Amino acid sequence: MLNETFNSIINSARNVFANRRTIALIALVYAALLGSLYLFMATREASLAQVVFTFGLALAAVVLFFLLHAMIASSAARAGDDKAPSTAGSLIKQSIANSWKLIVITLPIIALGILIAYLLGRAKNYLGAGSTSELFESALGSRSRKPASPIDWRVAILSSIRYLAFGLALPLATIHLWLAVAREGLGSTIKRVGSHLAKAFAPQSVLV
Repeated sequence: MLNETFNSIINSARNVFANRRTIALIALVYAALLGSLYLFMATREASLAQVVFTFGLALAAVVLFFLLHAMIASSAARAGDDKAPSTAGSLIKQSIANSWKLIVITLPIIALGILIAYLLGRAKNYLGAGSTSELFESALGSRSRKPASPIDWRVAILSSIRYLAFGLALPLATIHLWLAVAREGLGSTIKRVGSHLAKAFAPQSVLV
């Protein structure tokens, strides 16, 4: 399985850098996303025009975010299709058409993430667990070189669940659903969501 995994990563990297125009286009959209986020943070809301401008930047950042990932997913989906058009214009058109589909397929994952965060917060309050920083301080000892106190396993378990959910499970499911939308369309992805999620959490996929 390790050889197949590394070969898959190498082949994917080759496909990514094979089309320089696609890379440049994706980099341009990514730069626009970073620019909109910077202006959103730097603009002060002192007037009505600035409030409207800030709201437009927030909306543009969301649109650019999903457009960027639609371009990446569409490019990855077309990498193994010799009949698919490879021009930048066709990629833009396909990405714009897929971006709203990515938003639709992502909404349940966002709702699930909010639910997980809420349940973890309730569990933390119910168990009376401390914060993650307190866990690290108790494990490493304080700056005054006092002996490390026993680890609060309630905090450790809740932190592990949080990191596994938001650092692995939800992103992995999202990535595979996005790729499925780019390859098969929204309707087919929703019908086969169970098989796509099973593929997302297969050992090789998790290892990648």
